[in-house]
Amino acid sequence: MRKKLYEASGISNKKITGVPLITIAGIIATVFIGLLLFGFFSNPGFLIYNPSSLTLSLIGYGVAFSLFITGFIVYYLSKYLRNRQGIDIGLALKEIPPE
Repeated sequence: MRKKLYEASGISNKKITGVPLITIAGIIATVFIGLLLFGFFSNPGFLIYNPSSLTLSLIGYGVAFSLFITGFIVYYLSKYLRNRQGIDIGLALKEIPPE
């Protein structure tokens, strides 16, 4: 079933030198993320060496954590509100069969 679904999509028939475009996009994204991670871990400004960078790191972690928690709150609040309206948003994940 997934193969039929993939073949029905517009990206499936696009190829560059015989390699599917989705594979090329995945390789480019992997290289880009690898470069970002290399830059992050090789730059001493991102590491905790002094009190000011510790403060910035704690603020950054706080912002990231609050965004993570906010995502959960928004999801469960919208799920609750839609259930009260008779709409089950959990069915959205069941629209595409696993196989």
